[in-house]
Amino acid sequence: KVVSEDKTTAFATLLTELEPSTTYNFVAYAINEVGTGYGEVLSFTTNKPAVLAQLKVNEARNLLATSVDMVCEVVDDGGEVVTERGICWASTENPEIDSAAQNFIADAATGEGEYTISFDSLVTGQTYHFRAYANTLKGLAYSEDFALTMPTAVVPTIKVDSIFNVAAKTARVAATIESNGYLVVTAS
Repeated sequence: KVVSEDKTTAFATLLTELEPSTTYNFVAYAINEVGTGYGEVLSFTTNKPAVLAQLKVNEARNLLATSVDMVCEVVDDGGEVVTERGICWASTENPEIDSAAQNFIADAATGEGEYTISFDSLVTGQTYHFRAYANTLKGLAYSEDFALTMPTAVVPTIKVDSIFNVAAKTARVAATIESNGYLVVTAS
């Protein structure tokens, strides 16, 4: 029972301490000297509580010795609009956005879904820790830590598939680059 202090012809009362995702029935009433008058019985359901967004780093693509594409995803916006999403990184676990260290890149898009952030000028052999992030009115959320050690560049490996059309002064060779050695192949 909630009693309004407003005794005019129109009144409003704030209902507090309600449970989320719950249906409530209510009736408005007014009392005077003659008795109690009731309005119709109405109901409403409280909203699902907003939670922080859920994120993950799906994978590292196009891995080279000093560059990589990190594929991230806002899996669930938590019931709020995602106003910014991106990725942050550090050499220690569970990095957080640090404006002074400039260790984050925001994606151009917002909202739920997959996005890719490209990195270059990373250090061969260094382990980096990445976390996707998203900002909503509910707060800043991070994914789990994704650790990646940048590979050491090596000589490419080649497999000769076949030799054909052999003639007196020419021959054709078909080969496959099995590994780029974690660098861009500049000639083959």
